[in-house]
Amino acid sequence: SLALLLSIANLSSSVAEEITSRSITVSAIGTEEATPDAIKLMFSVTGKASTNKVALANSNKVANSVRVLLKKELIASNDINSSNLYTSPEYKYDEKSKESKLTGYTANQNFTITLRNVSKSGELVDKIVDLGKESIMISGIQPIVLDKSATVKKARVLAVKEAREKADHYAQLLNVSIDKVLTLSESSNSYPIMPVYRSEAVASFDQSTNLDLGVQEITVSIT
Repeated sequence: SLALLLSIANLSSSVAEEITSRSITVSAIGTEEATPDAIKLMFSVTGKASTNKVALANSNKVANSVRVLLKKELIASNDINSSNLYTSPEYKYDEKSKESKLTGYTANQNFTITLRNVSKSGELVDKIVDLGKESIMISGIQPIVLDKSATVKKARVLAVKEAREKADHYAQLLNVSIDKVLTLSESSNSYPIMPVYRSEAVASFDQSTNLDLGVQEITVSIT
């Protein structure tokens, strides 16, 4: 939270001699909306085979093909994050023998990609799925605001304005005057807002993937 600590000039000189200073602590929040400028795309690549080694090789083949595609689409290497690489055996329960029998192996690796060209993000999702077919599973997307600086500044102005108004009101109620700001601390957060959808009549259905950015609230808090 953002803290604004204001010293109070005492009206009574006798009290001033006894207490060198007094203060009021107020809290305030400033909020501004920002349109996301990037999308995080999460997906997994799976390979299956009768042996662990081949399952991993199959997964790697598709994953490396996706990396080539991402490079071709000008996705920077630091915007590509791979994680949770693992392999596991697959079993099937046999009703006759009442036992679980090994049927093969599955290899899986997860990717998180930051897509900065949001206008082409849906098209890229389609390309990734078309490349990997059933080996690719999309697990989610997350619109994000990479450059928050301008919106944070606007939210900060609102937070400080509200804090000052609160401090002035308290000073009026207490019949004291504001001297100066002693300390100030700040924190900021962003929160997604559920988008409002609008339906329109169209001549034909577009089967391509479209990703909606919505808006996010950027808040600056003071206490």
